[in-house]
Amino acid sequence: MGSSSCGIHGRCLGDWGSFACHCLPGYYGYRCDKVAREYTFGPGSHIRYQLPISVPARRTLFEAMIRTRQPDSVITSMLSRNKDEHITLQVVRGFLAVSYNLGDGDYFVSLPSYNIDNGEWHHITMDRNENEFTLRLHEGGGKREILKAAGVYKEIVIDPSSLVLGNTYPFDLNKSFQGCMKDVRFNNYRIPLDTRTKELVSVLSIRGVTEGCSSEACRNNPCNQEFICIDLWMMHECSCPPGHMIVENATGRQCVLTACAKRPCNYGTCISQSPTKFQCHCPDGYTGRNCEITLAIFHKDTGLTFSSMFAICICFLALLALFSAVFLWAHWKRHKGLEGAVHRAAVHHDDLEDIRENILNYNEEGGGEQDQDAYNMAELQVSIQTSPAYSLYKKKVKTTKLNSFFSAASPSMQEQTRTSVTMRTSFTSRAFGQYLSDVVRAADHGPQAVPHDSVQVFHTEGEGSVASGLSTLSSSEPDEAIVYDNIKEWGPKFEKLSELYSHTDAEDR
Repeated sequence: MGSSSCGIHGRCLGDWGSFACHCLPGYYGYRCDKVAREYTFGPGSHIRYQLPISVPARRTLFEAMIRTRQPDSVITSMLSRNKDEHITLQVVRGFLAVSYNLGDGDYFVSLPSYNIDNGEWHHITMDRNENEFTLRLHEGGGKREILKAAGVYKEIVIDPSSLVLGNTYPFDLNKSFQGCMKDVRFNNYRIPLDTRTKELVSVLSIRGVTEGCSSEACRNNPCNQEFICIDLWMMHECSCPPGHMIVENATGRQCVLTACAKRPCNYGTCISQSPTKFQCHCPDGYTGRNCEITLAIFHKDTGLTFSSMFAICICFLALLALFSAVFLWAHWKRHKGLEGAVHRAAVHHDDLEDIRENILNYNEEGGGEQDQDAYNMAELQVSIQTSPAYSLYKKKVKTTKLNSFFSAASPSMQEQTRTSVTMRTSFTSRAFGQYLSDVVRAADHGPQAVPHDSVQVFHTEGEGSVASGLSTLSSSEPDEAIVYDNIKEWGPKFEKLSELYSHTDAEDR
């Protein structure tokens, strides 16, 4: 959880309720926070150990970091109790190899892809599982790893006091390891490289091992006076000083001054082709014969000054303020429009919301309760007298007729008619209001007025009506069973019909 409990140099191996740290090569400790020390193995050196417990017969794991320039040497070896079986990890012709005998013959496994005698640090691993041997360089993978199984026997009982580092047992001066080692592990136990460290594995004998991994290849000045010695760890190289080149002639190798000694390449690297000719290799951002031209995209002074940064910040703040003002103005305009603006309906009829109320036919109280299909809203309209506005609208139409009438009528009739027309023409707003009040009062208090909360159907022909169907008027033989005495009560529209039926009844009598 959170940061690793083993630090940046360890791998946390979780278990039920606990964990263990597997330290990366070169580090050790409970939290993998300690750096492993380096030790140098000289000619004829060795370290012999005593293991505290018996070694597993079917599994062997050895890890170490080594640095050597010797093409042939022994890294570690171990023997069985009978001294006739062995496992030896070594460097053979510059490659990592292991030779072993588990009781059924000698076998050999080599990793030929990479040389390990180049003076660089290498992390090596030998992992045995029964009769399968795996060699790895730098965590393995690809050509840095090889697995091979040979033989039939799968066990070896190792003598706990036969583990030797840097040599064989019995010791052989010609096979001793020469180089540096650090962070040696055997079956996940840390192997000490000096007697001062207290580990589970104890040291029985040690010889030719010193702390540190320094090189003294240039200690005795092996190069001539005009050359300089370069220490490449356990080996040296004689090179000319900067600005010179090596020239071979009959007298041998000599350092000759070249044009590069004057450093003509500015920001580039000068390569001598002869004592007088050179070539400049320019880095990115520079060009030209002497790397004197600086490309604009790589100019060193392209960083913005404080004034430029301040101006950019001011412009950014002004732009932000402008956007904020526009946003607030638009929001205020929209809010004001919602409060006081007049909302106009859409021009197209399809855009209008249909808000008409549905009219449902119920069994209303009154005539025609069963005649729901003949319901007509026009029956609720009350006919009123012609309004003054209508009279004014028809004024011009009637003027011509009145002029002709005045010419033929008597003087008294003409004066009366003109007075009537004048009254209609000069109808004031007050009179018009009085007119509307009279019409409403007549509709509310008329003999046929109905309560305001009741919808009546009047003069409806059909089933359920008192007059039945008007189609009976065309019958040649009237129905004697029908009494028409109350026709006058139906209203002024039926006065003429009442007179006809009344006249017929008088003739019959």
